[in-house]
Amino acid sequence: MTEIIKKCEKFVKDHFTKNIDSRYTFHSFAHTRRTAKNAILLGEKSFLSATDLEIIVLAAWFHDCGISELYEGHEDKSMDIAKRFLEKQNYPDENIEKVIGCINSTKPENKPGNVLERILHDANLIHLGKNNYFKRNKELFKEWKNIPGKSLSNEEWIKLNIQFISENDFETEYAREKFGDQRLINLSTLQESLERSKKMDTKTDDTNEKVDNIFQLKSKRAKTPDRGIETMFRLTSKNHFTLSSIADNKASTLISISALIISIIISVLVRRLHEDPQLIFPTVIILITLMGTIIFAVLSTRPKVTSFTISREDITQRKGNLLFFGNFINMPVEDYEWGMKELMEDGEYLYNNLIRDIYYLGVVLGKKYRYLRIAYNFFMYGLIISVIAYIIAFAL
Repeated sequence: MTEIIKKCEKFVKDHFTKNIDSRYTFHSFAHTRRTAKNAILLGEKSFLSATDLEIIVLAAWFHDCGISELYEGHEDKSMDIAKRFLEKQNYPDENIEKVIGCINSTKPENKPGNVLERILHDANLIHLGKNNYFKRNKELFKEWKNIPGKSLSNEEWIKLNIQFISENDFETEYAREKFGDQRLINLSTLQESLERSKKMDTKTDDTNEKVDNIFQLKSKRAKTPDRGIETMFRLTSKNHFTLSSIADNKASTLISISALIISIIISVLVRRLHEDPQLIFPTVIILITLMGTIIFAVLSTRPKVTSFTISREDITQRKGNLLFFGNFINMPVEDYEWGMKELMEDGEYLYNNLIRDIYYLGVVLGKKYRYLRIAYNFFMYGLIISVIAYIIAFAL
């Protein structure tokens, strides 16, 4: 994160805190922060240069600031606020114009032109293609209820959203591939909701309650994969822990048996070695075998915690795994709470963390079983060689 973006984030946060009240349940600082995060993701996936990525992130931070002065048409006010701030920071005029152009492209009547404008368009509307679309939609509906002249009936509201999703496809290749299918599912659910709303009791005048009921509906096609995915994660994690427990038990058994045999050898055979020197060689072999077995068995059970501190910037860029304790033990509790809330709000980021967690569990499990296999081989072949050596020694 560059210095100008850090200053911008602080400025926008202060601006929202001081100038934008709780009526704006959708156009909030949280929405702006998500848009900036999405801009980083889409910018990186589009292989933007560092300068262009900075421009698009700045535009994302400023794009809704003007709502403090004007609701409809707030983009113009946002451009003024962005320009004043960036000029004070001595930001290059050419780059300021690009930031302004990106914000201007977010007007409903404007079509995004260049790649930067297309990225901001998708970053701002990426919730259209996510599982939490109806949660965001409910926030927007609640906001409209608080804005004079914006109140709509339930059918009007659904029709407006159907029209909006239909007319706003994603502009970037990554967003189309990643979120395009869910966008169509959300659109289909809206259409089903419209049919349901027409069949609802027309005597009910509480539009807010009716819309709440409508947007609690989820498409079966959207629900089923989620349940299957969650079951898969749960079973995979359980299997990993079960296999880890089995490996630890096997290693513990090897350590106990080897230690017991060593104690017997030391107490019984060692005193005979000066009388029967031919036993020295096979005794050394079996001791080496048992020590090697213990070493590799201990290696398979020895805990090793890799520590990697995750920063807010890593979370914003959707990096790191917040589910592994080694990654967050050095984080301030405030950052961890914020990161977990971000994780819970973003289904894709949550699944990525679960995938990483299972992957690294598998890596650790692979090392554990590799060491355990070596320990068993050491024990088995070493005992065979030792027995043969003892037979030869006694025969001689």
